[in-house]
Amino acid sequence: DSPAIEAIRLLRKNFPSLLVACDVCLCPYTSHGHCDRRCYQLPPGARGLALRAVDRDLLMVKPGTPYLDIVREVKNKHPELPLAVYHVSG
Repeated sequence: DSPAIEAIRLLRKNFPSLLVACDVCLCPYTSHGHCDRRCYQLPPGARGLALRAVDRDLLMVKPGTPYLDIVREVKNKHPELPLAVYHVSG
């Protein structure tokens, strides 16, 4: 049993009403990146491109943890917009 499977067991035991959803990323094992991130992921150094998007409902920084400086900059410049920060482990 892996640590993830054991953690899910403990979560279900201690929080029976909790919904647990898991995902497996296959991107590293395909030639095209599986999710084809080239279609939606910004290139390095293009931080201003996202801020110029038309009709944005929210701003998202993903992954969040390594880019906390960008999170702070975005929130300071656009306090009127919701800010989502997403980070996965592993």
